[in-house]
Amino acid sequence: MLLITGSGRSGTAYITRVLQRCGLDVKHEAVGKDGSVSGFYCFEAKSYPGKHKTPRPKFDVILHQVRDPLKTIASVTTGRNRDWSQQFVDVEHDASPLRWACYYWLTWNREAERQALWTYRIEELSTAWETLRSVLDFDTDYASATFNVPLTVNAREHAAITWRAVQNAAPEIYDSIRAMADRYGYE
Repeated sequence: MLLITGSGRSGTAYITRVLQRCGLDVKHEAVGKDGSVSGFYCFEAKSYPGKHKTPRPKFDVILHQVRDPLKTIASVTTGRNRDWSQQFVDVEHDASPLRWACYYWLTWNREAERQALWTYRIEELSTAWETLRSVLDFDTDYASATFNVPLTVNAREHAAITWRAVQNAAPEIYDSIRAMADRYGYE
């Protein structure tokens, strides 16, 4: 069974639709016959929000999906399920939305990285496609799988942020966030 995980707001709804077009029965924030695409399953928990099964299923293949950190962190500030996620995020409960989002992003990606067979950038999906096909064992080509799937699936309106804003919001973890972003190939 497959799990694609990482920080929320990293394009998981998009990749779910793409993989469904490849014939995989995966669900976004739920579990299909072939697996799940969910940030929530990044952690073992007593319960999960929405349609997630409890306990967490046993996943045979775990992949880590990332998206531009500034776009992801900005989108996380629109936050849903912050109360549930707080149990894993080591920052004050009443932190500003941006400060909380910085801690969340770092926490979630560290954990996803720890478990994952492989990390890929959603912006570079066309480059990662052959590896995905091999690991997940499907034949659909990239153009067919992504044709007419809007990149804005599950998009939310939010203000843009800068690296300076991240540094001001969470100066004590800023270097860790930048190092992780650099490791993922984001400048």
